[in-house]
Amino acid sequence: MGKAKSAVGSQVVLLRRAWEFVRRARSRISISEVYVVGSRARGGDYTDMSDIDLVIISDDVRGGMNQLERRLLLKEFIEPRIEFFIYTTEEWNGEVTAWIRQMRHEAVRLVDLMRTYGINPEQ
Repeated sequence: MGKAKSAVGSQVVLLRRAWEFVRRARSRISISEVYVVGSRARGGDYTDMSDIDLVIISDDVRGGMNQLERRLLLKEFIEPRIEFFIYTTEEWNGEVTAWIRQMRHEAVRLVDLMRTYGINPEQ
């Protein structure tokens, strides 16, 4: 049994919104990569009401900053149903916590997921 049409449609809408969010965020911080994690990355267990969870990799944040301080860097871009975490390259690729290990396990690059749904990120 496939995904409901409304859920698939919501995936396309949120992927486009996530790309716009990232595009705007790049005006504030340097972003080397963006991953989708959670139900939207796993693909099988999201609904049309699910949010999209992003992991943003940026070396513009300091390791000592907590996630709230990092989110505040992008406060003017925050919008409903787009959640995000910001990690440095070292935090994402280095010695990882169980939390990061789980996210890395299910992470799909945003641009790759967009292409899977027929969305061209270059447009």
